[in-house]
Amino acid sequence: MLAPKNLEDGMVLGFDPWLITPQQYKSFYKTLSPQDIQFLGIENPIDGLWKDQPSPPQSFAQPHTLEFTGESSTDKRQKIAGQFKGVNRLLITSLDSIAWLFNHELRSLQEKREEIR
Repeated sequence: MLAPKNLEDGMVLGFDPWLITPQQYKSFYKTLSPQDIQFLGIENPIDGLWKDQPSPPQSFAQPHTLEFTGESSTDKRQKIAGQFKGVNRLLITSLDSIAWLFNHELRSLQEKREEIR
């Protein structure tokens, strides 16, 4: 669920229209329209920066060290923020993009179940 408390009146929310459903868009609009939040459809910025992106996984997110990521999450977020002038917040809904952005390793449900046993 989108948290309206993180957005201020008159802000512009950038989002990739390919990664949300029409129902999600309607829900976001209904929730945020009283705050005069504008929606701006943009191309997914993660895809442009993450050149060696793997196929979409079906898994849990686990923290990954800088040794493996090569770049901090803060640096990645600053690069993305620098690409979008006039956008106050960016809505990212793709799990693999979120995991990359926050330096998390994705692990399969089966692997997680085996650890629990």
